[in-house]
Amino acid sequence: MEDSKFDFKRVADNLFIRLSTGRYYMIAKRNDRQFRKSLKTKVRSIANAKLSNELARIGISRTNPKAKHVPYFGAVYMEAVNVARAERLRPRSVETIEGHLKIASQSFLGTMRVSDIQTEHLLKYLRDRSTETSGHTANQDLGALRRFFNLAIERHWTNSNPAKHIEPFAHRAKKLHIPEADHIQTVLKYLRSSFNHPEVIADRRKAADFIEFLTLSGTRIEGAQTISWSDVRFDKDFMSVTEKGSKTRIVPLFPQLKEFLQRIYKPTGLIFPKDQSKKSAQNYYPKKALNAAIEKTGVPKFTFHALRHFFATEALERGIQPSVIAGWFGHSDNGILIMKTYANHIRAKHFANEAMRVQIDLSPSVASVASSIDQYLIG
Repeated sequence: MEDSKFDFKRVADNLFIRLSTGRYYMIAKRNDRQFRKSLKTKVRSIANAKLSNELARIGISRTNPKAKHVPYFGAVYMEAVNVARAERLRPRSVETIEGHLKIASQSFLGTMRVSDIQTEHLLKYLRDRSTETSGHTANQDLGALRRFFNLAIERHWTNSNPAKHIEPFAHRAKKLHIPEADHIQTVLKYLRSSFNHPEVIADRRKAADFIEFLTLSGTRIEGAQTISWSDVRFDKDFMSVTEKGSKTRIVPLFPQLKEFLQRIYKPTGLIFPKDQSKKSAQNYYPKKALNAAIEKTGVPKFTFHALRHFFATEALERGIQPSVIAGWFGHSDNGILIMKTYANHIRAKHFANEAMRVQIDLSPSVASVASSIDQYLIG
């Protein structure tokens, strides 16, 4: 480009001065699109400081010539994942860290050297993520990036953690959706109804059994998928559940749960084994069957995890102490989380039924009336 034609003179990469005004401008090209923005200053040092921010807004980094030995973020983000795995974090936590760092590496951050990434670059990336997904997801991104840059400091790829002082993004907690008992029954009835195709019948029955088990036990999805028949003690009325990595807890065999398990009992193996014919299936998780049943029956949509909410709400409404439910759920806070999570979700029907039990008798007792008459006669 001819500088004289545009009245601009190039003074550094992406930094120009407008000869007619003496003001500095950012002029840059990205994805065949040219960006031009006034830096609103005639002072070179201020222009340099503003330039990095403006370039970060459009996803361009300023290369540090002294950092040629520093690797690109996209090439080394897995190092943080390997360290998390070596620290023996929960497999699900490692997967979460890897997922968020992988997405970050696919953005403009992936083409930047680790030492060139500044706070303004991360802010741009995280703000874009918060609008595309949610504040909660952006905060998970932030946590993964903090972990990566802590490692980068140890590896001498950078001198500071640009994610350290970024404030978490505000987000609204998701409102719990608790299905009604008749909605669960409708789905179970549909799944157990007759159908011509044998394979579909088998999938539906598995899904129905999984739904009924979660409803009657209150276990988490991942916990339910690890229970073997050897973990179920019918003679002692309890079963062992391992979840949250390697945490094992005891869950009572509630009467309906015990009856259900005796009905589907098998001598060995997992209660809900993985389908070996489906290579893509990591665990037994008949999500498609549940969603299809919900769509066909027209009941309000709910998830497998919502059945845990259903169990906790039902237990609270039947007067079971939060501390007891907490023990069943594997919580160690004596019921604080149970009350915090579920107390506001007690259903209106239950409140109405409980209200009918309130009877306050304000009429005076017989003894009180007799005493009042005696005092009157004496007086």
